[in-house]
Amino acid sequence: MAADASGGEHLEQLAYDLALRTVGQQERLLEELRARTGVLLTATAIVVSFLGGRALATNGDAWLTLTGTAAAIASIVLGVYVLLPKSGFTSHCTALRCTCWPSDCGLWSWR
Repeated sequence: MAADASGGEHLEQLAYDLALRTVGQQERLLEELRARTGVLLTATAIVVSFLGGRALATNGDAWLTLTGTAAAIASIVLGVYVLLPKSGFTSHCTALRCTCWPSDCGLWSWR
């Protein structure tokens, strides 16, 4: 029976390590997404500041001006939505550790 107990613990440790790596990878991907969204918002702000005033000052096509304004507003709103923290979403490894390895959190221990 001792071999089964250590084999089970080894399997649980492997599952825990895999889950920990997965959460770390998700956290890195989220950081990259937020960085790219920040760059997109900066580019939108620069384009709107240089071209927006000029487009509104000239008597050009109204539909083109409205389309550009709508695209800029949509880009800003969606970018801010991505950057805002979401409630109920955590990427902390402590929650994963307590879920996958309850003995580390004092919830119960192996006997």
